[in-house]
Amino acid sequence: MLHCYLNDCIIYIDAILHENADDVDIAIKLCLYCMRTQIFNDGNKRASVIIANHFMITKGQVLLAITQNCVSEFTCLPAAYYEDRDNGEIMEYMRSCCWQTF
Repeated sequence: MLHCYLNDCIIYIDAILHENADDVDIAIKLCLYCMRTQIFNDGNKRASVIIANHFMITKGQVLLAITQNCVSEFTCLPAAYYEDRDNGEIMEYMRSCCWQTF
């Protein structure tokens, strides 16, 4: 059972990494997928942001960060995404508020 789950995760993550999209969108989708599927035992949001930032670093991009002033709003958005009620709001929010453009 676990083996099938891991294979499904690997296939889906590979599909995200090979999408025809810009690096920021790929990193955000990667982050959201890892959060939603809860591939870690604990700390899924933190670990998912780390994975997305690893991807961004390999692409020479700046980082995604959920800053202190964004935490309260950000914590409300994933619930709709997890329940398939999101219409792209979390992607747009992460692009506009969490992508650090220095």
